[in-house]
Amino acid sequence: MPTNQLPAKGSKSWGDILNKYISVSTNENGGLYTFADEAERDSYFDGSTIYKTLDNGKTVLIKDTNQILQYDEGVSTWQNKFSTAGGSIPTGDTKPASPNIGDTFYHTTDGRVYIYNGSVWSPFSSPGVPTVVADPLSDPDDFDANPADYAGNIQVGWKLGGGWVVETDGTTGVIMAEQDFATTMTWYDANYVAIRESYKSGIEWFVPTKDQLNTIYQHVKDDLAGYGFLSSYYWSSSQNDTTRAWSQNFSDGSQYANIKTNKYCVRAVRYF
Repeated sequence: MPTNQLPAKGSKSWGDILNKYISVSTNENGGLYTFADEAERDSYFDGSTIYKTLDNGKTVLIKDTNQILQYDEGVSTWQNKFSTAGGSIPTGDTKPASPNIGDTFYHTTDGRVYIYNGSVWSPFSSPGVPTVVADPLSDPDDFDANPADYAGNIQVGWKLGGGWVVETDGTTGVIMAEQDFATTMTWYDANYVAIRESYKSGIEWFVPTKDQLNTIYQHVKDDLAGYGFLSSYYWSSSQNDTTRAWSQNFSDGSQYANIKTNKYCVRAVRYF
């Protein structure tokens, strides 16, 4: 089970995460690819690993020109699809006033790229894709060390604190872990393992309630594999009686009160 830090690069678990979760628009840490210049970008995409291949739609931020570029396989070049007419995007510590829909902005303080949706500046990402902008060679997830930096701006779908945000008011909420527990297990074992992993990691992970589990299902049902879920039963922590607890079938979303000794999948959650 993940802690608040990503696995060490080169480890098996790190490779598993790359295979399951990497989008063409995000780097291996879940952030927008960020490079000092185009030369650094070109030397990085050498095809030696999954995330270093050039795929259609792969998106990068080039700092020296303040451009967001997207790779177009049809013409085998990087296209400037997100920047202003002058070729670069505004940058600074204050978001531009009176923006137009589609305008982009690089915030130098929080390190994120924002796009104006007509009413607010939103972090640049595709739906369900992590939005933290970071150097692709470093770990961007400093959420637990500096939570105040994120307060008021967090959105459902962000990848933070060892998983994905599934509920939030912008400052507090619920994060689901990146992976299931390693094996199926009984309801009793699921709750024990969550306590054990919380003690080891220093982060309070727990089995989600019946309602939280359904919220997770609604969030991931259209892309189960992308979030590492199986079309199988998952335990909640909610009890029906002394012998039964609530589970949810992730193949159709139905919930049942089942015998606690049945062995089902488990996806932990945490508060923030």
